[in-house]
Amino acid sequence: VGLGAVRLIEEGAIRFVEFRPELSDQKAADDADPQSDTEGTARLGRPVLSARLLPTTKPEQAAKRVQVTLLNGINNPEAKPARYCFLLKTAADAEQLVDALKRGA
Repeated sequence: VGLGAVRLIEEGAIRFVEFRPELSDQKAADDADPQSDTEGTARLGRPVLSARLLPTTKPEQAAKRVQVTLLNGINNPEAKPARYCFLLKTAADAEQLVDALKRGA
């Protein structure tokens, strides 16, 4: 998907994973999320992925990559599981994401 920010969001007993892409130029910055709290850092766009974290989710780490199965289409009764791969800057960052995902499961 590209560079950006992965966030874990909890609403009651339901946990979500959200990905917001990093915007690279001023024209793209016009499409930035007005509620983004990244002032002084890279500008983030609107979420391009919002998926539910399933109780059976088992994230897998390989160096700087984390693979996880998420339920895409949060409010869609016909939502299907999909496999996502997140490439992080360091193996330590990947380990932190795996730990956070495991706590949510």
